[in-house]
Amino acid sequence: TPKGTGNLQDQLNLRGEGARSFQDVRNRLVVSYLWELPFGKGRHFLSSASGALNAVVGGWQVNGITSYQSGRAFTISSPFDHSNTGSSNIRPDATGVSPDLPSDQRSVQRFINAAAFRIPDGFAFGNTGRNVGTGPSQTNFDFSVFKDFPLGGEGERKLQFRFEAFNIMNTPQFQIPERTFNTPQFGTITSTINDNRDIQLALRFVW
Repeated sequence: TPKGTGNLQDQLNLRGEGARSFQDVRNRLVVSYLWELPFGKGRHFLSSASGALNAVVGGWQVNGITSYQSGRAFTISSPFDHSNTGSSNIRPDATGVSPDLPSDQRSVQRFINAAAFRIPDGFAFGNTGRNVGTGPSQTNFDFSVFKDFPLGGEGERKLQFRFEAFNIMNTPQFQIPERTFNTPQFGTITSTINDNRDIQLALRFVW
């Protein structure tokens, strides 16, 4: 079962299962841009350039996609069935402390505030709600530079050189932390979602 899903702890207490979706992303911003650089023949700067000079300074285009989103919700689980009911989706008790650490205290070794939870006394379900945790935010920069080389003739035939970099800042996109309370790995982040920086070069013939 994927981390943070909506499985029930107590089938007879649906009221206690009300929570935000594990797909809930409160904030998301995506900015796409394209800029044809104003240099070379017919452009604002060096508009009279021709021949070798235009081949060097003309036909450049810069593109990018920048994205940011806040973290997804996830559920804190208990390491054993302290309810003694056979349920496989047991949660701990909440202590009243926020499970979200201040941003300057979060790290991949400690992303959740363990003081926010406790194992219930006796045979009981935990009163922690579903999806009370919020995973790491994600920031990504994709960037590319194109250069057109006109080939002349009928139409707009050209050869296009493309430099493309995905996750150019090599920013890690962390998976949600380990969420089983009272275990050595609780609150640690052990994996990432996306790939590291990926750079590719290409030639595209347009006719």
